[in-house]
Order: sequence, then structure tokens, then C-alpha cells
Amino acid sequence: MWLSRGDEAFIMTMKLRIPILFAILSVTAAVYESLPGLFLSTDNYFLYSSQYILTIISLFYLLEKMKFNEKEVKLSSGMIIVAATVMFELFI
Repeated sequence: MWLSRGDEAFIMTMKLRIPILFAILSVTAAVYESLPGLFLSTDNYFLYSSQYILTIISLFYLLEKMKFNEKEVKLSSGMIIVAATVMFELFI
């Protein structure tokens, strides 16, 4: 986060890395909790956990390779993304 000089005033901007990480964690947790039969193994806890962690890592790596996390957004937009993912997690 830093202040960048706009035309009229200072605008706080941030990279999408942290809001997208929260979104990935929230959405994958909701999907894994609500649809457990969709995935490979629900009997073995080790395989289920490793599949969950691998899903998070692969999604985050994919977004890093596409340089989606490097985009600059306003601080308020980042906070809205985080708030939306928290609300999604609470209501799903």
C-alpha cells in the first residue's frame, strides 16, 4: 500500500495479492465444506487435506503466473473484495 499522486489528490492503492488470497481461501473452504463428495477422497483425512492445500497453492500460483495479483486497485476496492469474501463465507 502506498500513496500515489493522482490528478487532484492522493489516492491510496494496493496490489490485489492479499484480497485475492482471502478470496481463494474463503471460496475453496466454502466449496470443500458444502460439496465434500465432489473431491477425490473424503475417507482419508491426509489425502483430503493435501488436496485442499494443493488446490489453494495451484490457484494462487496460476494467478501469479497470469500477473493478476500485480494489478493496482484502490484501497476501498480491496476492502470491498475482502468484505465480500467474508460475507460469502458466512452465508454459504
